[in-house]
Amino acid sequence: MLPLRLLPEDMVIDATKLVQLWVAEGFIAQAAGFTREETAEQHLEKLANRSILQVVIRDPMGRVDKCRIYDLLLDLAKHEGRKNQFLDVHGDPTSTHAVRSRRLAVHEDASVCFSSSSCLAPNLRSLLFFNLDGQWFGDSLLNLCSLKLLRVIDIEGAPIDMVPKEIGGMVRLTYLGLRNTRLASLPSSIENLGRLQTLDIRVVFEITLPQGVWRIRTLRHLQAHRAQPQASSCGTLTELQTLQYAVAGEWVQAGLRKLSSLRKLTIVGVSAHVKPLSEAIQRLKRLNFFELKGSSVPNVLGLDLTGHAGLHELILDGTTRKVVGLAPGNLPQNVTAINLKGWRLEQDPLAQLGALPYLGDLILSSGVFLGDEMVCPAAGFPRLRELIIYNLAGLRRLRLSEGAMGSLVSFTVGRCPRLESLPEGMEGMRSLEGLSLEYMPEAFVEKGRGWS
Repeated sequence: MLPLRLLPEDMVIDATKLVQLWVAEGFIAQAAGFTREETAEQHLEKLANRSILQVVIRDPMGRVDKCRIYDLLLDLAKHEGRKNQFLDVHGDPTSTHAVRSRRLAVHEDASVCFSSSSCLAPNLRSLLFFNLDGQWFGDSLLNLCSLKLLRVIDIEGAPIDMVPKEIGGMVRLTYLGLRNTRLASLPSSIENLGRLQTLDIRVVFEITLPQGVWRIRTLRHLQAHRAQPQASSCGTLTELQTLQYAVAGEWVQAGLRKLSSLRKLTIVGVSAHVKPLSEAIQRLKRLNFFELKGSSVPNVLGLDLTGHAGLHELILDGTTRKVVGLAPGNLPQNVTAINLKGWRLEQDPLAQLGALPYLGDLILSSGVFLGDEMVCPAAGFPRLRELIIYNLAGLRRLRLSEGAMGSLVSFTVGRCPRLESLPEGMEGMRSLEGLSLEYMPEAFVEKGRGWS
C-alpha cells in the first residue's frame, strides 16, 4: 500500500503517479503478458474493491483515476509502518525528527528536518514531500544527494530553481519527481542515473534537458514541457511508455517510430513534419492515449487509426485558419474519450461522432465548429457520460434526437453567447446528475434554474 500510507489525511492522489511509484519501488513483479504498470493497476482495482482505498474519480475506461485512503486505515498503516521501521511521516503528531525508517513522507516543516542529511536514516529508500509552500532551504537538495541508497525522491511544488550536479551520484534513483518546481535546466550528470524509470519535470518555466537524458535506457515515463528528444537515442529507449509534451522536430522523422513501447504520447508545436508524424503513429500500435497540439494538427486528421484497438483517449488541439473536415470512420471504435479544440469544422461533430459505441467523454471547444446548430442523432452516443461544449461563438441551437445520450451524467456548456436554450428533452433524462452553465448570458442561466 505504499505510498498510500504516506499520504496526508484526505489527500487525493493521481492513480498514474501511484502506479509509477509502486513500480519504481520494485513492489510490482513482472507478469506474463502485462507491463508492471498494468499489473499495478490491477492491484489498485483490488484495493478499491476491498474498500481499502476510496475511488474519487474513474477515467472514461472505468479505471481508477484519482483515489485516497480511508482515514482509519491510514492511521493503522502508519502505526504498523513505524513499528517495523518501514516508514515514517514527518509532520504527523506521533512522528519524531530523528528518522530511522526506510521510507519517509514530509507533510510540513521540511526546513527543520532537512537542513542536514544527518537527521535521516542512511538507509533511506524513499522520500516524498507534500504541501511544501516555500519551506525549502536552498542547499537542502544538495544535502539529500549524500543519501546514496535513495530510490525515490518526489519534491513536487518545491521552490527550487536548480538541481546540483551531485545528483548524478545517486545511481540507485528510479523515480525523480520535480513537478511544479522553478527549474530551467537539469545538470548533465543526470545521465549517470542508469536505473531511472520515471522523470517528471512538468515545471513552471520552459526547461532545457541535457541530451544525456535520452541515453537513460531504463526510462519508462518522461514528462517534460517542450522536451526535444534525441533521434539517435530513440532506438535504445525500448521501455519508454510515456512521452508527454515533447516538441515536434526532426526527431519525429528519425526517432518516433522507434519508440515501440509507447502507451501515452503528447506532441506539441506541430507545425510541420506532418507526413513522418502520420507514418510513425501508424507503427505505434500500443498507444492508449494520444494528444497533438499545433497549427498543423488538422492535416493529420485523415490519419487512419482504426488499427489502434487500444487507443482510448484522443486529444487534438489544432489552431488553423482553414476549414477542415473530420473523418470519424478513421477513429478506433474502442475510443472512450475525445477532446477536440480549434478545428473550424463545417460539419456537425455530434452528428459525425454519435455512432462511436464506447465514447464516454466528449469535449468540443475553442471554435471547433463553425455552424450554428448541432444535432445528436437518434440513439447516438449510447455510453456518453460527460459532455462539455465550450467557447463556440456561433452556436445557436442544440438538438437531441430520440434515444440520444441515454447514459449522460454530466453536461457543461460555457462561453456560447448565442446559444438560445438547452436542448429539449435533456431535462427529463433520468441519468443526468449535473448541469453546469459557465459564463453564459443571464437569460440562458435563468432557463436552466428550473432543472432538477
